[in-house]
Amino acid sequence: MARTKPGEQRRSELLDAAESRVLQDGIDSLTVDDITVGAGVAKGTFYLHFTNKDDLLGALRDRYVQRFVSSQRQGGGGGGG
Repeated sequence: MARTKPGEQRRSELLDAAESRVLQDGIDSLTVDDITVGAGVAKGTFYLHFTNKDDLLGALRDRYVQRFVSSQRQGGGGGGG
């Protein structure tokens, strides 16, 4: 049985862990250690996917934008009269 997960899955888990911590404690207190502990990976794994915390935050922002756009396309956006 393989010990490693596909890169995209691991990257998503890192983003999930970061999102969880940001929602819990805010961006200012977020650390790479928080993210790696939350994802259950070594710090080196973080750096395989992101160059630094700012890089991860950019990816997290992109993820939110993609979710928003997707929800707007599915729901029609609502509003207006």
